[in-house]
Amino acid sequence: MSIARLPVIKEWLESWLLLARNSTFVLASGLVDMVFFIAYGFLTAPVFDKLAEHVIVIGTLVSEQMRVAAGRARPAVIDTLFQQPVNQYTWQFAGLLAVLVLAVFVLFCIFQGLNWWLATSVAGKKQQWRDFLLRFARVNLLWFGLYVVWYSIDTVFDLRRIVVEKATGQAASAVAPFVLALVLIVIAYFALLSYPLLSIRKAFSIGVRHAIVLVPGMFLAGAHFLAANLALRWLATVNATAHFILGAVLLFIFLAWTRIFLTRLVQRVG
Repeated sequence: MSIARLPVIKEWLESWLLLARNSTFVLASGLVDMVFFIAYGFLTAPVFDKLAEHVIVIGTLVSEQMRVAAGRARPAVIDTLFQQPVNQYTWQFAGLLAVLVLAVFVLFCIFQGLNWWLATSVAGKKQQWRDFLLRFARVNLLWFGLYVVWYSIDTVFDLRRIVVEKATGQAASAVAPFVLALVLIVIAYFALLSYPLLSIRKAFSIGVRHAIVLVPGMFLAGAHFLAANLALRWLATVNATAHFILGAVLLFIFLAWTRIFLTRLVQRVG
């Protein structure tokens, strides 16, 4: 079989041709993404800073709690999080995380839902935008829930790393971060498949049965961003302004193309 006839390559080419024929979509999609990133940075940056501060404070307090006298049982890290004086910072961290998740969820469902609706429309699947956004929000309830669980576990391991490094002076094991990164990749994989389908069940079914097509498709989409990043690194040493402008333009174009590409690829195998 010719490489050009492979489903991934064929949809890769057709998606670029479709994007070229719909310049209005590219502009609209880029504008929506730009507003999303600005709003995201404005609303979440202060919360992320507070979360980082709380992780450092909690890590320091937990380290002190772990320094017990000889002969006493060393408490588990998870237990110390809900004991004085750490527990007040733990609950503050949980509250800040809840605010962050709610803000990001609303922003993501409105702006990214709108962009996925535009992409699926350009790809040939016409749907009423209100219905699309509601169903988009519904599938994201699971993904955001899983992300909160993932983020909480990752934070606990970060705290454990801080405690171990303070206690032993040595770097902690990198196994847990590696496993957590793989878990996040799997979540992102099925989440991206669910957006054009608007169905979690179908996303798992198609994602498993057609992984031989969809996984290379995901890597191909990611390769565009990697290649652009490598090129822009060189441009940054030549002209910072051109680097910023071209970087933003390429980012918005690749995001628009990726949504069309994944939508068409999912439709093809589904």
